Amino acid sequence: MIMNTTSMHHSYTALSDFRLINRRLLERCYAPSSSAQINISSSKSTLSNDEFVTVTVTGVKNPSESDWVAMISPSNSNSVEACRLSKAYYFQTGDVAKLPLLCHYPIKAQFMKNDPEYLSCKKERCSGSLKFHVVNIRSDIEFAFFSGGYLTPCLLARSNPIKFHNPKMPLYGHLSSIDSTATSMRLTWVSGDNQPQQIQYGDGKKVTSQVTTFSQYDMCSSHGIPSPGKDFGWHDPGYIHSAPGALSVIKAIADELKSNNVKSIFHIGDISYATGFLAEWDYFLQLISPVASKLPYMTAIGNHERDYTSSGSVYGTPDSGGECGVPYETYFPMPNVKKDKPWYSIEQASVHFTIISTEHDWSEYSEQYQWIQKDLASVNRQKTPWLVFMGHRQMYHSVYNGDKKFVEAIEPLLLRNKVKKTWSLKRISEFGYLRGHATRTELKLEFVNSGTREVHDAFRIAK
Repeated sequence: MIMNTTSMHHSYTALSDFRLINRRLLERCYAPSSSAQINISSSKSTLSNDEFVTVTVTGVKNPSESDWVAMISPSNSNSVEACRLSKAYYFQTGDVAKLPLLCHYPIKAQFMKNDPEYLSCKKERCSGSLKFHVVNIRSDIEFAFFSGGYLTPCLLARSNPIKFHNPKMPLYGHLSSIDSTATSMRLTWVSGDNQPQQIQYGDGKKVTSQVTTFSQYDMCSSHGIPSPGKDFGWHDPGYIHSAPGALSVIKAIADELKSNNVKSIFHIGDISYATGFLAEWDYFLQLISPVASKLPYMTAIGNHERDYTSSGSVYGTPDSGGECGVPYETYFPMPNVKKDKPWYSIEQASVHFTIISTEHDWSEYSEQYQWIQKDLASVNRQKTPWLVFMGHRQMYHSVYNGDKKFVEAIEPLLLRNKVKKTWSLKRISEFGYLRGHATRTELKLEFVNSGTREVHDAFRIAK
């Protein structure tokens, strides 16, 4: 029997101390600041879709480096005062630590020392303020003031709950291609409304959305310990709406983006890194919406979206935190073969893109292998002289070997279909992206450092 699951949860998606807050005992504060209060300052009585709120803590007697503030949603979860008090529930999860625990994952948290005046206060009662970025996650939120750090938290004060002005607002729209021709598109967005919504395109055409969602029961979990997605990381995803569009819309968007010649974006795995902490999908969708709402945002599945023990993924690691691809496929509907078969191909200008899943069975005679074989053989090099083959995990690496079985299975297919192995990009410990440009006679790829915008490496293939 597991008496303390903290160490085990560290092996699930490499959880940080912050993400393990809910596994800490909620101890009584031995020297509580009985007069401590926490208040939220917003421009209105309700929250907008995207704003920074100021959270102010007052009446603190002895400011400490371990004091911190958490943003929690939904507020009615009572997550900072009590959990389920049935010990049988914790026997089922393998966690029989002393109750109560912090059951619900804080959406965000900050130490009060981020306000430079907080620790330097010499008054009898001190105060401090922090700013939190809040996006519309549909359920109301509250803020809680703790001492004791993340390891031994004790509750000092709670704010009043605050609601979003319109939980049903359609938000976080992003575009993707519907089929392999890339001549039609899909618009996907999130709302708290389970009823179909209608959109109107620039050409006057009106389309009604199709609505879907997923539940906590769709998340994966193991028998010995619950996954974050099944347990404390769960947050209601709202309702995901999608509606088809027309070629005219894509052309209009392309005309708008001619200045920088960007036609589409490919995000190949490790999409949001939510790994079972569902509210982080909303923050990611809000982050990409300025770009993804203007041009196709095509994706591939990676280990942090799909992998989980005994779930059918090639690699048995619990890297998805129990998501098992469900949020990914719901938020990012691609022109897949079918559900949980996230491989597809599309053609754009002179390039045929083949996108595979490195997390699903790719061995010879598997369904995906057969599809790859057929797709590569179908490419018309007169129409699309370039074939770009993409998947999340690398096939080759200069420091450590990739999966040799993957190379042995897939490399012959690539060579047979004249997919050249031209690898010269170097790896640096910086964030960046690959920028590609293709004509009928030349393909050029550049690795761009996203911080400095400098090109760190590049290669060019000419016909």
